[in-house]
Amino acid sequence: MSSKIQDSTWDNQAFNLTTKFSDPNLAEFDYSMWSIVKLLSEEDKDYCIKKFRFSEETVDALIAAQDSDLELLTSGEILSFTVKNDEKEIIKILEEPCANDIILKRIQGSSKPTDYQYWNLAKLFAERAENDEQNLYDVSLQFGLSLDVLKALRQCTGNQIFCLAEKLDTIMGIRFDESLIHRILKVDVKNNINILTMLKYQQTISSAIGLNSGRDMVYSNSNLLTLKQFSDTDNNNRLSKHSLVRTLLARYLLIAGAAVNIVQIETGFTQKNIYRLRGIIQDDGLKIINNRSKSQMSSVSIITNINKSIQASLLMALYYFHSESYENIPITQNLNLIPLLRAYRTYHQIMNVTEFYKTDTGKEKISPINFSECWTLARELRSNEACILKSDKFNCYYFCTEHQKVSRHCPYDSPAVAIKSAEPPKKAVSINYLQDEFGDFDVPNLAPDNEFLKHNTNHKYQSH
Repeated sequence: MSSKIQDSTWDNQAFNLTTKFSDPNLAEFDYSMWSIVKLLSEEDKDYCIKKFRFSEETVDALIAAQDSDLELLTSGEILSFTVKNDEKEIIKILEEPCANDIILKRIQGSSKPTDYQYWNLAKLFAERAENDEQNLYDVSLQFGLSLDVLKALRQCTGNQIFCLAEKLDTIMGIRFDESLIHRILKVDVKNNINILTMLKYQQTISSAIGLNSGRDMVYSNSNLLTLKQFSDTDNNNRLSKHSLVRTLLARYLLIAGAAVNIVQIETGFTQKNIYRLRGIIQDDGLKIINNRSKSQMSSVSIITNINKSIQASLLMALYYFHSESYENIPITQNLNLIPLLRAYRTYHQIMNVTEFYKTDTGKEKISPINFSECWTLARELRSNEACILKSDKFNCYYFCTEHQKVSRHCPYDSPAVAIKSAEPPKKAVSINYLQDEFGDFDVPNLAPDNEFLKHNTNHKYQSH
């Protein structure tokens, strides 16, 4: 192996998997939306209820909230709001020709500036993903829009975006349960805020699962390396190119923090060659995370408490979402490395925003899940040692494995995460969360889109 076998782009991408923050435009727009909702609540309560489908009690809570409280509701990685209109209606308007006087109207300004800003931002993010279809999945998760709508936005003109904002009676709605708004605004303990924020993300991601299922689009491999990149090359060059790609993939995984045995499984290299490559990477001046857990191949040492169960559920829900259209192979039949890496990156972006695993002083309290642990959870899901379930009580998917040391119930149903705050209003839209923590546990429904669970209705986890 030569030290010349390297690519700074892949090196930087692997190194930044756990440190990259989300686009600040998302957080700014999300905060702006909450500010607009509060303003509308104060000026026209009925219009706010119609526009955002809020209950009157939620609008009253937003009116009473301080401007600083809106930061608690703001999401930094995934927008809190999405469009509730029929996507066929959206695409139809985008495909219609614009009137000749549209330029003059644009100069005068939109009559619906919030809608116009939302669609412009969605188009901007969709255009950024033009050269990499994988990133379109990230945008789909961030905005809660289907791939079909995002592709239509990417192809339309600025005038068509303006027409869409003017013609469409855009109905906006939040992507998590409405009762969380009341709890987040009234909670007074930072740890409780962190758990509520994680639940908000868990519900938002769960609502996106199934958004793009059944579509023909599959991941391209332009930004993440796999051995399949050169599957169509001529036979004379295939062996040498496969060797090069395996080396680059091994390098990528090592920099990302994968344990040696995982790199060995994914690339087929011997441990001797992998350790040699580690030395080359270190000679290139790059730091390699040393993950040498004695129980690396089992989740028994990963999900050891409720906080880790919450993190694992978030990570595997992201993996579930990203794997929906990946080569049409369910995650219960194959470990899909590309979706797993993308889920791992988004997971750390969310963790960096929420600082869920940090104390008030910023000192790390609970270590985040590293890539080797992430890979192990995915492997157990593929091996039928774990599964993804649906909790009706908390309106989200969650992950559990037969090896974890904590309860296999939904982690938000645990007494350890009980929230000590005021009760939500009686007319809240959904179930009142985090109540009756010590009551009987209702067996959750199986995730409807999980092919493994569809054919294993007597799965052992149902009885726990």
